[in-house]
Amino acid sequence: MATNPQGAILSQALTDYAFSIYPDYQKVLAEADFLAPRVVTGCKKGSFSKFDTKQAFLDYETQRAIGGPRQRIKFAGSTGDFSCKPQALEVGLDDSEVENDASRPKQERAKVRTLLSNYANSRFKRVWALVTTSGNFTATTVANGGKWSEPNVDPIAKLDDIIVEFQNRSGMLPNRGLLALDNWVTLRNHPLVIKRQPGAANIGISLAQLSAMLCVPVDFQLSSVYLGTTGFGSSTDVKAAKVKDYSLIWNSADMPTPEDPSAFKTMQPNATPFDAVMSYRDNTCGSDIFYIEQQEDVICASALLATLITIS
Repeated sequence: MATNPQGAILSQALTDYAFSIYPDYQKVLAEADFLAPRVVTGCKKGSFSKFDTKQAFLDYETQRAIGGPRQRIKFAGSTGDFSCKPQALEVGLDDSEVENDASRPKQERAKVRTLLSNYANSRFKRVWALVTTSGNFTATTVANGGKWSEPNVDPIAKLDDIIVEFQNRSGMLPNRGLLALDNWVTLRNHPLVIKRQPGAANIGISLAQLSAMLCVPVDFQLSSVYLGTTGFGSSTDVKAAKVKDYSLIWNSADMPTPEDPSAFKTMQPNATPFDAVMSYRDNTCGSDIFYIEQQEDVICASALLATLITIS
């Protein structure tokens, strides 16, 4: 835990409260964890295995002659370094906001709730930026792969082609997917998708049915994260879905390690989403400050194991 120059102290009551309301923000944090699951490293710095496509397609003659040597694998992969950096957010309770001693606990809890809400949003934004930038994906080359609004383009057939493309590229199959709500509505009501359903089921499909219709099951989840687009202090309040006009499919282990070939991971020294609620006094602004901290590094183990689909 970082040391604050004003002398930060642990607020046990607010820490307990923060963990009690943590489930309220679990959906946003779980969405980030779905994309880049947490790997508890026990240390701040270390290495992880990068996935190399050449390694996935190698084969060897394994028969050993009596008294002869074993065939040794030539390792074609590489390693990357992670360095968990501090992630911290704080909020102030101004003296003028506190009417009396009885109102103070309520005010403090309200500040902590605001702190957690913004912390969860920031975590998802950080993960989504890593996942979709800096070449941390491979854009599909399947023709019309994301033209789900076209009545003559079958989204299921296109997703099957994208899955085949994924395996041909990486030697593995995708097992996770993320969809924006409006894109999901377009897909589930597509006439060619509905046509695949028998009889009375012609009323749209569920995510489970979507997975069952694909050539291999993919666990699709809907993104529900909405963030402001105008920034603090703007005279207008505009919000938009963070995941919009894109779908992403990727491969991820249920219990990732530094060595497995999950596309994305969050490396962090410990398992908790944040350490504790700390507080200190800032007399320059007449406020008590509350903050939370965590250390993490969101990494991409392989751009080959994620396919970005532009939806139109």
